[in-house]
Amino acid sequence: MNTHEHWRPIHILVVDDSKTMRTSIVRNLRRMGFDSTVEADDGDSALAAIESDPLICIAVLDLRMPGSGGLDFLRNLRHKHPDRELQVLILTASRDECDVKEAVAAGAADFMIKPFNIPLFESKILALIRRSSEKLGSQLGQFLVARQAVSAAQLAMALEVQR
Repeated sequence: MNTHEHWRPIHILVVDDSKTMRTSIVRNLRRMGFDSTVEADDGDSALAAIESDPLICIAVLDLRMPGSGGLDFLRNLRHKHPDRELQVLILTASRDECDVKEAVAAGAADFMIKPFNIPLFESKILALIRRSSEKLGSQLGQFLVARQAVSAAQLAMALEVQR
């Protein structure tokens, strides 16, 4: 049974030029109970997905992709759709501090470095959903409260393992 089947579906956009990485991210999101995912392999197709699906409220975005990259996507999104509520998690292999600063300046809400820690990824996704919950309705808040307890326990276990 889908964890949030009684709530409005949360659509999550996954943007990465690597099919393997997109598949891994989508698999983790589905394991969390988020089945409404949309995939894109560059910034242009991501922008087209955003324009065609008004329920996308979260994007997991790679920065460096051939053609239109993640920063291009963020800038185009904020320019063409300044009122669009979209929480963006940057998931990148780049360790360049300038990339992170540029992404945040362009509108990213959070970031992670690849390869990523799954419990931390889950925690960040839930935090982004919580930030956009006002737009999604109060029932989502109830889902997050129930789900956060599980995520917090998973995060605590992961942090204990890393010590």
